[in-house]
Amino acid sequence: LTYQSYCCCFRYDSLIFIIMTRQIDDVLSNNGQDYTVVEVELGQIYSPPPNMRICFMHTACYKGFHCQYSVSTETGDLTLTTLYVRTEDDVYPPIDGVDPVLQGVSFSNNNGNNTSNNRNDATILQATYIGLQVPMTHFTGRIRIGADVLPWPETDAFEGDASAYKRVLELNVEQGRVMAAKDLSEEVAARRKENNEGGTSECHLFSWAFDRIKFQLEDMKQNPGRYPKDHEDDL
Repeated sequence: LTYQSYCCCFRYDSLIFIIMTRQIDDVLSNNGQDYTVVEVELGQIYSPPPNMRICFMHTACYKGFHCQYSVSTETGDLTLTTLYVRTEDDVYPPIDGVDPVLQGVSFSNNNGNNTSNNRNDATILQATYIGLQVPMTHFTGRIRIGADVLPWPETDAFEGDASAYKRVLELNVEQGRVMAAKDLSEEVAARRKENNEGGTSECHLFSWAFDRIKFQLEDMKQNPGRYPKDHEDDL
């Protein structure tokens, strides 16, 4: 398993605390090699059925599920092959005819102590759907995938952006089929070198999300009238 970062912050007595927990990445198998799904251009590739009440799985999976995908070497079709998920009510219906494997059962009594042997008080911590063949025909967009994560201090893999990987590919997907794959490894390496030479203040992550924020910040400086006045007291 590989992990990306999850960041949350809170304020206490004029101090701001930032907590970052590594999040389990989705994995995509392409041409026999497993890649980390580094970033999806907009949204996410797959969401569990709406009748599943997804909840927090653990500190390394706040969204409550993570996936494994494969790309057909013959057709380029993108398919969901494995789903790890947790629900609030421990209800896990079959997905595409596949029943889940239930894992990590814990028991608790009415006081919340983990001492009860009553199976009615059991909580399923995770369900795994193995052997899925769910086509991602609903998905159109670009996906960046990475392999061979680089060690610190060559890169800060905790950032979770593409510059943390030696090999980076960008997949152009139309209705669940990979139409083109672009090797971004050299471009990412050049950005990583610039970041290492420029220091933290000049760091420019190789990320669509970062690019959007950077563009908006620059636009706010050039066109302040387009944006409401900041209220620093609300931060």
